[in-house]
Amino acid sequence: MDGLDAALECQPTGRRAFLAEVCARDPQLGLAVEKLLDRHDKAELFMEDLPITGICDFRDAEEVNSMIGRRVGLYRIKSEIGRGGMGTVYLAESDGDDYQRQVAIKLIKRGMDTDSVLRRFRNERQILASLNHPNIARLYHGGTTDDGLPFFVLEYVEGLPINEYCAVRKLSMGERLKLFSLVCAAVQYAHQHLVVHRDLKPSNILVTPAGEPKLLDFGIAKLLQPGFDEHREVTATELRVMTPEYASPEQVRGLPVTTGTDIYSLGVLLYELLTERRPYKITSRRADEIVRVICGEEPEKPSQVSANSPSQPADVMQSPLARKMLRGDLDNIVLMAMRKEPTRRYATVAELFEDIRRHLEGRPVHARKDTLSYRTTKFINRNKLTVTAAALILVTLIAGIAAASWKAHLAEIERARAERRFRDLRRLATSMTFEFDDSIKQVPGTIAARQDIVKRGLDYLDILAQEAETDVGLQSELAVAYDKIGTLTFDVDKALLSHSRALSINQSLVDAEPANTKYLEQLAESYGYVGDIWKEKGNASIGVENYSKSLSIIQELSNAAPANQRLRGKLREAHINAGLSLAQTGQFAAALDNYRQALEFGKQLAANDPQNQNHRSDQAIALMLGASALADSGDFSAALKSHDQSLTICESLSASDPANKAKKLALWAAQLRLGETLMMMNRPVEALAHHERAMSLILPLAEADPADLGQGHHLALTYLRVGQALAQLGSTDRALKNFHESIRIAENLLAQDPNKAEIKIDLAKAFASAGSLLVKTREPRKGLELLSTAVALQEGLVLLDPQNDLRRRELSIDYAELAEGYTKVLRNSGVPSGERALARQKADCWYELSRDEWQKARPVLAHDPRRVAPSESHRAARY
Repeated sequence: MDGLDAALECQPTGRRAFLAEVCARDPQLGLAVEKLLDRHDKAELFMEDLPITGICDFRDAEEVNSMIGRRVGLYRIKSEIGRGGMGTVYLAESDGDDYQRQVAIKLIKRGMDTDSVLRRFRNERQILASLNHPNIARLYHGGTTDDGLPFFVLEYVEGLPINEYCAVRKLSMGERLKLFSLVCAAVQYAHQHLVVHRDLKPSNILVTPAGEPKLLDFGIAKLLQPGFDEHREVTATELRVMTPEYASPEQVRGLPVTTGTDIYSLGVLLYELLTERRPYKITSRRADEIVRVICGEEPEKPSQVSANSPSQPADVMQSPLARKMLRGDLDNIVLMAMRKEPTRRYATVAELFEDIRRHLEGRPVHARKDTLSYRTTKFINRNKLTVTAAALILVTLIAGIAAASWKAHLAEIERARAERRFRDLRRLATSMTFEFDDSIKQVPGTIAARQDIVKRGLDYLDILAQEAETDVGLQSELAVAYDKIGTLTFDVDKALLSHSRALSINQSLVDAEPANTKYLEQLAESYGYVGDIWKEKGNASIGVENYSKSLSIIQELSNAAPANQRLRGKLREAHINAGLSLAQTGQFAAALDNYRQALEFGKQLAANDPQNQNHRSDQAIALMLGASALADSGDFSAALKSHDQSLTICESLSASDPANKAKKLALWAAQLRLGETLMMMNRPVEALAHHERAMSLILPLAEADPADLGQGHHLALTYLRVGQALAQLGSTDRALKNFHESIRIAENLLAQDPNKAEIKIDLAKAFASAGSLLVKTREPRKGLELLSTAVALQEGLVLLDPQNDLRRRELSIDYAELAEGYTKVLRNSGVPSGERALARQKADCWYELSRDEWQKARPVLAHDPRRVAPSESHRAARY
């Protein structure tokens, strides 16, 4: 066995001489062993150098050439970006006259659509659908091509691999660490969403010309949920896919993969960015060689790699200064991330990021042993000016005692001036944040100015609060300001951060003074705002929890002061918010109960103050929302009565103040919701009339203030409703034109903020409506593509809010529409037999998925004629 091992270790060029020496007495044996070893090499490299590589490349090139210029979904393919074993990525451009967008389309290769590959492909699509982060390439949507190959559409990222970007731009050590920190933030975000990338390497992290890194290729990523990945021994194929140079010891051994795997790969990446060298030299793709190097060898310290490298004076990373900067903290950070045992690495990517941040700030890092001398050195380096000043102060202290009394007198004068400046600045900040904004918020076209004014006021308050942390009154104002800026911010993640800060401050104020009604009211408002944002992010179930907490606090305050009309008004508003969130999860009876209570409180407020038009407006909103809940519950007669009452009030209020934006929006909503109810009653002529009136109201508002993304969303929704009514009336061309406009606006809004789930909901409905219409009228195949896009969006929404019955019902409906679409193809006698068999198979598949989703949720949509549960009779009628 020792002789065989020695022969295997020989390079192929020297193997013949070795065998001639060992088998000198039996040359025939030597020839036989040489042939066996040659076959062994070919077997080891089978997956790396297939004998038919040339044929495969030819066929791949032929397939790529055939795809150039073809239309896939809404896009036309322009060129190839890259290819792998599973699929090919193409650069494509939107195929429309009104707007142009470049995207990347990932498409499975012909012949690779096996069950396992399709499962991996769908897994990647599901993972991307759940991730919305500025440093992760976004998934727009997906579907299937005319010939049944699945695809999905991604954000097109034009940039360089991160290592090349650093080298070309000659980035400094600090600049590289800051760039790497953005990558850490993206990976940590993926981990928080239970996704392990498993293939972090420079080619999967592109940096745009603007310096923004983008994480790509989740093709072998893993969801940390049961059933998505089985632990098994690593094969040669997987070693090629996972890129051994960046793979962790547990990966190459086939052990369970955790978030620690990505932390290890980030350590390797950081090693390479700081030294421009890789930590290991892997000279063979043999599995045993890879395991030996990755699991057995210890990498050099980054500072030693730089010192031992050939001198390269032009390279900033090889300079003596670079070696000095690597020595110590960075050596320890990199090697801690790359420890062989996962339990000895950083527990999370956030901890790795925190150590890098601490290093950049000159603070002690957790990767080094915490000693007094280490902490002292860090403190002195971080505060050189302060320490020097302290020494000088100590020397001059005695000399200054004589002048202390005079300085104290001057300090008292300066303190009085500072207090006056503090009060003046506080009044200015409060006026900018609240009073001025309230005076212009109803004027169309002022959203950008309002955001800027409130942001400046908040900045002032933030500075003041840092100077007066014990001033609870100022902390209270700061909390209200955070909530204010959150309501004006269209980026939902930034809005959630702002409202969460307000919630934290208000909770601390209530903890300190549990009986303070002002702080309790502010806390209730913050809970309501956080509920709003979670609803926008696509998790209405969490929204219900926060609205419930808000309602509970206001209910207790109102019970303690039943004569307080202002608290009654807040209680009415809390019931409205609770009803909205319950309706978005399909709990229509509970929503209706909240709307009725809100209406009752509104009547009491109006009776006590009949001249206040705000009370009439609030009544109209409660009537309108209650009408929608009644319609969803099947009581159409009562719904129409409430709609009429709401519409009458809204028309009267808008006529009395035509320039008031809020009153116009209320009238728009009343017209749109009445039209929706009429559509549910199968009265499309009347519905279209109300939807077109809604369009005449919202279009001028959206055009007057393009920066207001909320108005843009309202406009996209109105185009969708007009299109649905036209489709019901048989006006196919006009309906498709409205659907197309709704899709265009919604996609532009999502490009500005990919986390807006409410826009995704309407976009999915627009794709589904257009697809269903095309299937039923003129272009079944194109319709199936659009329906597939709707399904991809709906699957992502279900992942965001898995407890939401309404989302599961919408997904079930789109699955059923796909099944019906393939059934229509099946009924076409001119379809070839092979294609008919495929259509039958897909129709059955989508039918089963639809029925499964339908059975998972409660029967909350029984009264909507479009929402009919799949049944065995429907299935039998197709054949």
